[in-house]
Amino acid sequence: MTLLLTIIAVIIGIAGIVALLRRQILWGVILIVVALLIGPGAISTAIVLQTRAEGVTQHIALCACILGVSAASYVIFRVSAHGAKWLNPIVMKITTRIMGLLLAAVIFMTMRPGFIRLRPPSAQHARSLQQDIRGPAPPTRRICRRR
Repeated sequence: MTLLLTIIAVIIGIAGIVALLRRQILWGVILIVVALLIGPGAISTAIVLQTRAEGVTQHIALCACILGVSAASYVIFRVSAHGAKWLNPIVMKITTRIMGLLLAAVIFMTMRPGFIRLRPPSAQHARSLQQDIRGPAPPTRRICRRR
């Protein structure tokens, strides 16, 4: 199963690169995006589903689902690429920037826990952790000096 997905991804990726070299930018980008969709996430999902499949019919159904999702992704990207030509350039720029911001937010939220674990705790952070363990500190009394 994984060999099938890898072969499909490699063939589609190479076809996308060839299309880019022939100056068919739209076609090349679509093929490369579909190859990336078929990539690691789909392969690991297929491995998990293949280990859970119990009979030949479930294996055949899994292969059919993989081919169906690949075909549906191709059709969706192909139609959306042609539909983008009809949009106003200003709308296209705004949509591109919003999608870029959403992608940056997703990347940040994915990487944030890792960065937090890598950073050594500061003194203030350590005090706040101690306060969480012991409870709130008693209020301190301020003494104001008069002039």
